[in-house]
Amino acid sequence: MLSFALFGIATRYLAAFDRSEVTLFYSLLAGALLLAPLALAEWAWPADAVTWVLLLSMGLYGGLGHYAFIVAHRYAPASTLAPYLYVTLLTHSAAGFLVFGQLPDRWTLAGAAIVVATGLYLLHRERATARAAAVAMTSEAASQR
Repeated sequence: MLSFALFGIATRYLAAFDRSEVTLFYSLLAGALLLAPLALAEWAWPADAVTWVLLLSMGLYGGLGHYAFIVAHRYAPASTLAPYLYVTLLTHSAAGFLVFGQLPDRWTLAGAAIVVATGLYLLHRERATARAAAVAMTSEAASQR
């Protein structure tokens, strides 16, 4: 989640300055350079064509997902995009169970609870801020009359 949060912050920042393709290229390059040494330590060549197809499709769909995420940050505020994080918690947990028979452990559930609690707090804070701004505008308009 920390890596995802840092990626989100960097993406939001760069969306204002760079084209989506540039941001995608540098984020993929940085990920490859940082993680390649760890991957090479445990690398085993895929044995069959099916594994190669799965690896390539994972890279393709991951890259398309990153691109969509970058473009979304260009057109929508982060608060609008945040609920999709909750959907990914559910889909990743469901995929882990369906593909690997793995149920979320207590650490995963605790992390998900922190993410959800943080999101609910931010939603509450944004609504309170919006209400305060609306009250201030109303009282300012009334004082100008």
